[in-house]
Amino acid sequence: MPFHRSPMRYAHIIGYTTITYQADGDCIISVGYDGDFRIWHGIGQDDPPTVCVGEHVWTALQYDDRVLIATDLNTVQAYKYPSLDKDGIEFRFTAYVTCLFIAAGSEDATIKVLSLDNGEQFELEDLGGPVLSMDVSKRDLLAASIGDGKIHVWDIKTKALKKTIQGLPTVKSFEAVLYFASPAFEPTEGTLLAYPKGNEVIVLNTKSWQEVKKYVHPIPSRQLTVCGFSPMGDYIAAGSVVGDVCIWDAETGKIVEGDHQYEANPITKLVWNPKNNGELAISDANGQVGTVTDIFIESSEEDFEGGDIVLMAEKEKDDQKPGEFYDLFDECKNDDGMFFLRKALLFNTKNDENDVKGAVKGGKKNDVNEVLDNAESEKAESEKAESDTDEMNENCIELNKLKSEIMGPVEEPDVPLSDAELDDDEPRMVPKSYPQQPPFQPGSTPCEWEHCYLVYNHVGIVRRHATVAENSIEADFHDTQVHHSIHLQNFLNHTMAGLSETVLALASPNCDGQPSKIVCINQVAFGKREWTYTMPDCEEIIAVTASDKTVVVATDSRLVR
Repeated sequence: MPFHRSPMRYAHIIGYTTITYQADGDCIISVGYDGDFRIWHGIGQDDPPTVCVGEHVWTALQYDDRVLIATDLNTVQAYKYPSLDKDGIEFRFTAYVTCLFIAAGSEDATIKVLSLDNGEQFELEDLGGPVLSMDVSKRDLLAASIGDGKIHVWDIKTKALKKTIQGLPTVKSFEAVLYFASPAFEPTEGTLLAYPKGNEVIVLNTKSWQEVKKYVHPIPSRQLTVCGFSPMGDYIAAGSVVGDVCIWDAETGKIVEGDHQYEANPITKLVWNPKNNGELAISDANGQVGTVTDIFIESSEEDFEGGDIVLMAEKEKDDQKPGEFYDLFDECKNDDGMFFLRKALLFNTKNDENDVKGAVKGGKKNDVNEVLDNAESEKAESEKAESDTDEMNENCIELNKLKSEIMGPVEEPDVPLSDAELDDDEPRMVPKSYPQQPPFQPGSTPCEWEHCYLVYNHVGIVRRHATVAENSIEADFHDTQVHHSIHLQNFLNHTMAGLSETVLALASPNCDGQPSKIVCINQVAFGKREWTYTMPDCEEIIAVTASDKTVVVATDSRLVR
């Protein structure tokens, strides 16, 4: 039975979003770029409890009756859970915190570890890049993925660096990260360390640091970014930059079949439910969260041994119970072994079977042959009569004959059909169909022109220049005291635009294998003003419009988003 994946649903505004489970696994906790802390009692909850704890929230960790939350104030604030009353500050950094365990990693290339023995802290500094992801094992090992393309493993007690793994993607800022390369320890004993690289999940032994296993995504182009073991270590899951989740049986390496993704957004976090109930939760870079449930494999011993399907089919055939006349056929088989075929071809009625059965029980083999010969001659005469009928009707197929051969004898109707039912010459109404009108953008000119208008409305004018020397977009506003003109390079080949007092929306179709995208530039926000959304491969934007609060696109799938 395949696993089920819920549709991704809105949780936070577009930006880095992360999730974790409540310590008992009853609830899902999500935090995002909007500064909200949300508790989900099931992914389908319409209005989850929400508390705003800062301008931006980067990560959270819940344990016992406390929850640690990393905000834009570059601190790790402790709260009482679930009341969210402040309970002190655990860590302070010079940049925002990106991940939490008994240690906290930050954008400033520093990790601070809290000793469980005496409550003191020690630091791991000058790591070469922002800390992207961390995990802690039962063997007191701390693994951290760093933005310089390396994974470092330390012994927490001795503070010694045990292993450095290289060759991973590099990034200079946590906000720009796409490949987290999140390390994950096997949770029961901590003897294995897994991390994603390309389309593979590589597993190392934490004693010898030798590669012991490798799980490969069936699609070579899939680039994995996060991974994690199930609570008992019997499964391992990984999320990719296009939003799909792949799950393997940790022992056999067999892929667990399941639903495909709904949207192509990079997975930012993947966590298993601590209840070990075959469920995990995921979040993406579009501010959405979802779950994967019913994760298990039903397979027999032959599946693991790679049994031959032909041998399995033969075995299944041998295990079938014999039919009602199985022993009867053994007694009456003739010398050339053709009795079974004759029986199959000639028995048309229950009386034929009863006649043969009675003859066999009486021990008269000649009587059996006589019954079969009579049945054969009757069948030959019947087939001859049917062939003569076919010749007269020029091989036409009679409906009642076809029904009788498939469904058994068909009863003739007692009441004759009326003239209205037999009249096939009466004209019938056939609905007309008209070609669909091609999409168009109000206030625009054909995009095939070198200089064209993308939109012209009461707010301003958006023009596109596509020549040999220039490929750019220019936006001019009627009220220059409120907005300034915008001039930008058209790298994504935008051909549609929507303009309002608050936003400039630019849309591009599918081009050169790249999916359709929409880029929105907020005219009234401070800080990060631009956000993008990539459409699924099966949809292409054909029209776009914008108001003061919303941006709407129409796609070739006849959907409005």
